[in-house]
Amino acid sequence: MAGLHGGFHESSYKHGYARVTIQEGEDMRLSDNSIASIAKLIQMAILTGTDVTDNLRLMRFTLNGDVIDPDQDFLKGLDDSINRMLETANELGNR
Repeated sequence: MAGLHGGFHESSYKHGYARVTIQEGEDMRLSDNSIASIAKLIQMAILTGTDVTDNLRLMRFTLNGDVIDPDQDFLKGLDDSINRMLETANELGNR
C-alpha cells in the first residue's frame, strides 16, 4: 500500500510475517545474489528468445536490513529451470 503521509512517500511490503515500511529516500542496495540472478534471467531470455521484461517480472525479493536479496524459493525455481534447460540441450546435442 502506498500513499503520502506527512509529506513523504511510504510503502509497506509484506516481509515474512511482518510488515516492513520503506520511506522515500531510504537507501537500499541489491545484493550480489540479486545482481547475479538478474544476469541469469537476462541470459535465459536471450537463450530462449523470451522477453527480458517477462523474465524479470518473475523475480521475487526479500528485504534484509538495507539489502535486497532474491527470495530463496525464486532462486530454487531459477536453478531448476536452468538445470532443465541444460539437460535438454545436452540431450539434443547427443542425438
